[in-house]
Amino acid sequence: MISILKRKVNEQDEFIKYTLISLFCTLIFFCLYVSINYLTNGRYLIANGFAYVISFTTQFILNQRLFKAKPKKHHKHFLQGIAFIAVRVLGFPCDQFLLYMFVENFHLTYLIGKLFDSLIMFIYNYLTNKFIVFKIK
Repeated sequence: MISILKRKVNEQDEFIKYTLISLFCTLIFFCLYVSINYLTNGRYLIANGFAYVISFTTQFILNQRLFKAKPKKHHKHFLQGIAFIAVRVLGFPCDQFLLYMFVENFHLTYLIGKLFDSLIMFIYNYLTNKFIVFKIK
């Protein structure tokens, strides 16, 4: 009974830490997103692409520590990196589509649209990191 309780507390602690890391990376993302959007004269999908790559690279490094999943063997580290990139490459079209829908179809500003998009992608990223990427140890 106590071990089950400890496991639940650890899972909640992990989720809280993941949320804090995600908030930090989201702050980086939004700063880049707004800056690149400004520099590209409102091309929010281009800004999203550049900010996405930089933000997810930061998140990979921090999540590796959170999930205690830094492999000892070089080839496992490589596989983990490939899995992380694959999950992000698969998630990116979804991210772009959601952003486009929120801005173009729901007529939200690019920032509000990205906020809603980020909330949905947060769930996708947490689940794929926990159950796919950082299971490779």
